[in-house]
Amino acid sequence: MKFFLWMAVGWALAACIVHARERVTARERVGRVLYAERGSILAVAMYLGIGVGVLVAVVLCLFGLLMTGGWMISEITMPYLAAGALVILSLAAVLLAQPQGGGACGTEGVRSGSWAHAYRDLDEWRLTGDHLRFRAGEVWRAVKLPANLHEEVRERLETLAGGRESRFSR
Repeated sequence: MKFFLWMAVGWALAACIVHARERVTARERVGRVLYAERGSILAVAMYLGIGVGVLVAVVLCLFGLLMTGGWMISEITMPYLAAGALVILSLAAVLLAQPQGGGACGTEGVRSGSWAHAYRDLDEWRLTGDHLRFRAGEVWRAVKLPANLHEEVRERLETLAGGRESRFSR
C-alpha cells in the first residue's frame, strides 16, 4: 500500500512540473499580455476548498501524532507523511494548471484555456466582433479581444502570420 501512495506522490510531483513548464511556455508564446479574460473562478474555488479541507484533515492527523509522542519517522508515520505530501503536491498542481475557460491575447501569441500558440504558428486567423478567432491544426478557437485593440493585434498578425487571414474575416 505504501508503494502506491508514494507512487501517487511521484505522479503529483510530475503534474506540478508539467504544469509549471506549460505556464512558462505559454508565457513565452504569448509575450506581453494585451488583454486577458479569466477562467472559471468557481471551479478554482471548489478545488481549493476540497483541497484545503483534506489538507486540514492531514495536518490534524499529523498534529495528533506529534501530541501523542508518536512523531518519530517510522513505519507508522510514513503513510501520513506520504498522504500529506500527496495533498500538498496535488493542490500545487491544481493551482499551476491553466484555467480551461480563460484566454489571453499578447504581443507574440494567443492563449485559449491551456492551449497557447505563437502568431507565427497559426494556420488561419480572423478578427471579428470582440474576438480574435484562430485555427491551429483542425480546431478553431476564440479569445475575447476588445475592438480598440484590433488594430495593434492586426499589425502583429500581419507581420508574424501574414497571408493567413481567413477569407471569412470581414
